[in-house]
Amino acid sequence: MPLKNVLDIVRGILLKSNIHVVEVSYEDYLTALSIAEKAVIGLNDALAYVIMLQKGVKEIYSFDKDFDKLDKTLRVTKTSARKPTSFKRGMNRRYA
Repeated sequence: MPLKNVLDIVRGILLKSNIHVVEVSYEDYLTALSIAEKAVIGLNDALAYVIMLQKGVKEIYSFDKDFDKLDKTLRVTKTSARKPTSFKRGMNRRYA
């Protein structure tokens, strides 16, 4: 995909009223680094998880299976929103 198209998509997402960009701290990165090492996932996934926990977010719409390794999250892959009856449990370890 051409760079201009990618930038237009990102701009469109960022300008939506239901998208909230949050700042991350040095401590958030350190926590995420620990989680990434223990769960064997990418640092960005671990950072998203740390912020999700802070904000009380329990679902993530993603095709990234690494989120299945984390406790307290439900990875949703279908576009139809439905209320989960239970959460998939990952490694059942407390990271944060």
